[in-house]
Amino acid sequence: MKQISVVTGGSSGLGRAIASELIGKGINVCIVSRDAKKIKEAIAAFPKGQAEAIFYAGDVSDERFVIELFKNLNKDGYYVNYLYNVAGVGVFGKAKDMNLTKIQKAFQTNAIGLLLTTYESCRNMTDGGTIINIGSTASLKGNVEETLYCATKWAVRGFTEALKAEYKGKNIHFIGVYPGGMKTPFWTDDCGSNPDTSKWMEPSEVAEVVVNAVLEKKTLYVNDIVIERK
Repeated sequence: MKQISVVTGGSSGLGRAIASELIGKGINVCIVSRDAKKIKEAIAAFPKGQAEAIFYAGDVSDERFVIELFKNLNKDGYYVNYLYNVAGVGVFGKAKDMNLTKIQKAFQTNAIGLLLTTYESCRNMTDGGTIINIGSTASLKGNVEETLYCATKWAVRGFTEALKAEYKGKNIHFIGVYPGGMKTPFWTDDCGSNPDTSKWMEPSEVAEVVVNAVLEKKTLYVNDIVIERK
């Protein structure tokens, strides 16, 4: 079977940058995102002739979709040896303005989708693999007007740490990645925050650091990665 890296949220921002970095290194990539049109636009811009780039359009918080994703990849002759959980949304604002609708929106993608893809990877990585969970520096500290966002990202960190404990000494490796703010489409008009990102990190730089750090090494492995902006 051919090895392939799955990248959720791979049609834009950091996910797209990670997918492009992988393709440039000759690594087959499967992009998972909701918008097929955006995925095709991303693939068209990737380095040519380096490796395969395929995609599945759907919602990672839909358990049926996630199960079918891995089933179809297996049927098509692919073995997922790396999973990059990058898909995420921002929901910001004062604590008094939060409600169930916003809570569900934030947790569906940032936590539930990540859990579903990770659990399914654990079931399918029979020959071992690496799962990279992209959190945030908001996974490490509380921030003003980020009660909900921090809640989802702390969930990612706790989940990743528990997986490390459960799989200690086994053949699936888990890495938590905690980057600071980047210049990406993450900052939508309705996210509740409108920061000046002009001097923030470039997703391509972050992707290069992440991919180079997590690819298998002969004598070491990376535990966690924290990437701060200047």
